[in-house]
Amino acid sequence: MRRAARRLAGAALLAAALTTAVPAAAAAQSAPGRPTLVIRTSPELPGATFVLGGQSATAGPDGTARMAPGSWVDLRAKIKVVPPPVAARQRARFSRWFGQLEFSHTPRRDVVVTAGFDIDYRSSMSFIDLENDPVDHAKVSSVEMKDATGVFHRFTGEQLRRPVWLWGTRVVTLQSGPYAKPIYYTVQRVTVGGANVVNEAQQRYEPEKAAALKVQLLFYRATFEARDAVFGFRVGSAVRLRYPDGQHGRFPLDARHEVVVDSLPRGEYDATIEGPGIPVSAPVSITRPQRLTLKLVTWLDLALVLAVGAAFLAGLPLLRRRLRRRATAEQQE
Repeated sequence: MRRAARRLAGAALLAAALTTAVPAAAAAQSAPGRPTLVIRTSPELPGATFVLGGQSATAGPDGTARMAPGSWVDLRAKIKVVPPPVAARQRARFSRWFGQLEFSHTPRRDVVVTAGFDIDYRSSMSFIDLENDPVDHAKVSSVEMKDATGVFHRFTGEQLRRPVWLWGTRVVTLQSGPYAKPIYYTVQRVTVGGANVVNEAQQRYEPEKAAALKVQLLFYRATFEARDAVFGFRVGSAVRLRYPDGQHGRFPLDARHEVVVDSLPRGEYDATIEGPGIPVSAPVSITRPQRLTLKLVTWLDLALVLAVGAAFLAGLPLLRRRLRRRATAEQQE
């Protein structure tokens, strides 16, 4: 009997404990939890990770991450931002926070902030002339571009044989909130042979929209013909050009004493004819396709000048005698 009484008493105590625990658990589940820090990424970056203390949160497909900080004091300095892995064509760099991240105590409701990222894009650059024929990178000494923020970027032709990273998206503040704004570039200068072969800011490029840029260069075709400076007949064996950077090029003339030089960079040149005579340098401005006639002072021209000079010198004594006779006759009269 005593054992039965003890079992009944234990059962009653257990039932009373369970009856008390169920409402307590229900109350605990219905009580509000800790406030959540909602982090939005701009632009949306699934895979961006935020580390705070011993916890981390990764942005989902919508570019949003959530975490419940144990302490809300000095969050801006405590949160570590890990950009998503570098993709085939883009990489992200954390830029700044938008929204309140400074608290002296735990807030009563969820807090929404935005993590702004700069996005770089892998971009390729090639060159073509006005006929859309490719131009080798080796001919390009340098390229200068300016982005929409006013920053200049300089590359060599050899550097541009491979893709380069260009800043293509930044986050700015509008009345509606943070906004991911594309960055465009303008081509300011392309140097070939010491001359600028583009018109400033005429060609524009947005890395976010296109993976490659073809820069059109101002190369022109020039036809040179060589003629005698006095008699005008065709003469000469070659044309020598001094480029704007001081380099020289030699172009043999054909049977008609002409030569066509393709793809000359726009600029100022000095041209000289090789042939039987005295070479004379002449300035040449290449700004469009054109035909140019160069003069050579040949030995025949020099012989003619010398003959005329000799005849003039030989005739001076005769002229003097005639003038003297005329003066004497006038005095006698």
